[in-house]
Amino acid sequence: MRRKLPDERASITHKFSIGGHEGYITVGMYEDNTPGEIFIRMAKEGSVVSGLVDAFATATSIMLQYGVPLDVLVNKFSHTRFEPS
Repeated sequence: MRRKLPDERASITHKFSIGGHEGYITVGMYEDNTPGEIFIRMAKEGSVVSGLVDAFATATSIMLQYGVPLDVLVNKFSHTRFEPS
């Protein structure tokens, strides 16, 4: 069952840089301070990297709202690598 976020919610935004690609990740929070949505904005809008990151953030947001535990997602995606590095 999907747990929807309130219309007004707290969030945290963090700036990052990976391989020369800069961006921002924003995490929307439920009232109990657990994450419920993720938005990732890349500096190079319209690029393949931007599109893939956006799709990943959308899928992760849906998983969080349907109750997939955050530690399961972190363990699954931690230390993944893609070629070319």
